[in-house]
Amino acid sequence: MVLKKKKIREEFQEYFKSGNEAKIKQMLLDHLWLLEEWEDKMDTNVHEQSLIIAALGVMNDENGGNPVPLEDVISCLRVDFKNKKEDSEVSNVLNACEGLGYCEKNEKGWILTQEGEKICDDYLNSHEELLGDAIE
Repeated sequence: MVLKKKKIREEFQEYFKSGNEAKIKQMLLDHLWLLEEWEDKMDTNVHEQSLIIAALGVMNDENGGNPVPLEDVISCLRVDFKNKKEDSEVSNVLNACEGLGYCEKNEKGWILTQEGEKICDDYLNSHEELLGDAIE
């Protein structure tokens, strides 16, 4: 049973990476346990993405809307959000967020898209203790 679940997980991950929505939906219907596992993973991933996008947004504001170097995002996470992350982890999350349309990278650093700005504002508004007041 354990080996069968592992094989199903691997197959699902391949479909997920390729973006094959029909196969993803079918696998989730066929294997309800898989849906629960992925919902938990996605909740964790969404939280991590939102946290890092919020740090990028704070630094974009402090930088006058200009691109932010990776090390500044990492510093903001540590200082403002009391959250220490490895460079590679932050870089991987930002790259994933770029693929989702939340941020963009250029030669000078990272900048939020409009969608990323919404995620940043939502995160900061739901964590007002970090900054004190709601973001308008």
